[in-house]
Amino acid sequence: MCRLNRLSRNVSNSSDTQSSTMKKYRKPSIVHRKLGREGAWGQYDFNTQTIQLDPRTPPLMAMDTLVHEALHHLLPDMAEGTVEVTATRLAHILWGQNYRKVSQ
Repeated sequence: MCRLNRLSRNVSNSSDTQSSTMKKYRKPSIVHRKLGREGAWGQYDFNTQTIQLDPRTPPLMAMDTLVHEALHHLLPDMAEGTVEVTATRLAHILWGQNYRKVSQ
């Protein structure tokens, strides 16, 4: 019984934290432009909260890059190595489930 109370208190506290975090969330702007000079497939600007993606990027790499830059936006304190590994693993999972960009 005590364990259950502790768990429900933790769940209640975590939902309070989530709702306050969600109120502060700002969707990033996503811009597609050639990034030849930058020598990158994508980049994230913390000040403007803008993700820039090179439209010439091959499809799987484009997904990996979008996930990578989105992780920088969502989890700015995450170490670069962790961002790289997490983005690549997640992109491969999504790709394996046939998620693809649909041209508009």
